[in-house]
Amino acid sequence: MKKTFGQIVREKRKMLSLSQAELGEKIGVSVQTVSRWECDGGMPDISQIVPLAKVLGTTTDILLGMENSEDEAVETVLTEVRNIWNNAKINNSVVGTRNCDYRKAVYEKLREIVRKYPTNLRLLEAYTNNGVSYLKNIVVHHFFEVPEKEIHNMYVELERMINTRLNFESELNKKEAAKHLLASLYAIMGNKERAIAETEELSAEMKYYTQIRIAMNMSDHDERLTSAKKLFHHSARELLYAFDHLSGAYAALGEPERDNAIKIFEKFSDAADFLESCLDSEFIYYYKIWINKCICVQYIRAGEYDTALDYIEKMTDSCEKFWNICMKECDEDGTVPLYVETEVKNRVWTTCSKDELRKKLECELIESWGELGDKENNPVVTSERYKRCFERVSNLKA
Repeated sequence: MKKTFGQIVREKRKMLSLSQAELGEKIGVSVQTVSRWECDGGMPDISQIVPLAKVLGTTTDILLGMENSEDEAVETVLTEVRNIWNNAKINNSVVGTRNCDYRKAVYEKLREIVRKYPTNLRLLEAYTNNGVSYLKNIVVHHFFEVPEKEIHNMYVELERMINTRLNFESELNKKEAAKHLLASLYAIMGNKERAIAETEELSAEMKYYTQIRIAMNMSDHDERLTSAKKLFHHSARELLYAFDHLSGAYAALGEPERDNAIKIFEKFSDAADFLESCLDSEFIYYYKIWINKCICVQYIRAGEYDTALDYIEKMTDSCEKFWNICMKECDEDGTVPLYVETEVKNRVWTTCSKDELRKKLECELIESWGELGDKENNPVVTSERYKRCFERVSNLKA
């Protein structure tokens, strides 16, 4: 169904994040006039059509409904672009060769239509994504020979179009994707300082991913490895958080779901073992202490005390590794830097003394058998295995 003049004006105005009053001010009419246009209660004077189209970033033909809708035109071009890509992939003689021009054909087709619909976010996304990729093939991979002036003009236009996306886009993930692309563009052009600056407001995962892309675009392999380790570290924490909530949810259901709780906790433990082999980080051992304590509690509830003690021993091993890493960061005055997990998945910087840290670890062991309450007649606490574990933690030294 064809859109009315009022629907087109309202849609374009909202895309530009303009109020009716702001649009009216730009073309010299009242807010009531704009409201009447959008409700299809009247049309602008002929002298106002061109300024209105210009402010709304469209053409007079589209504004007056005299050609195919913008959505139809954009969809047609995007379909053509997909066909170009698909045909290139099917033709093995084209894919991977330096003299193929399908990337250029896609870029030029998108550039032509984006100049006609400069505020269409779907089109802007396709154009800037393909444009930055094409520019990389020119500047970094040297697949195409393009004059320096043309390269500069491409860069300037792509930078402007990406900033247009940032100005118009309301979804956070879309804004982050645009910032990632802008950082990549700066890196391709050799401006590392501006590229890194674009990552500062990104979420942690996108920040590290963008820094990897910057390093790749600048052929900085050492920096790529450093950023990849940061991304892995972050993703590892997210994985552990997911296990944390899943296993905790099963455990909270009690007896009927105890077997499932234990299975999930053990998978949680396997995940931490794998991550320990990749990262020598205190947060891995922080989690392993907690995981083994949780599994221990489940086996105590089931009356399987020997198995519970197996996990107390594993817990003690993690306490020692956690302690040793913390001691490497210890200040001369004996202050231990420590990160503490909060309810909102942040790690808050804090400090404690060596004695305080040791007591924290002793408390973890005590909590592992707390379900049984009675210390003197407790089959876990009175065992030689538990006593040895507690002595190991109590005797930790710098």
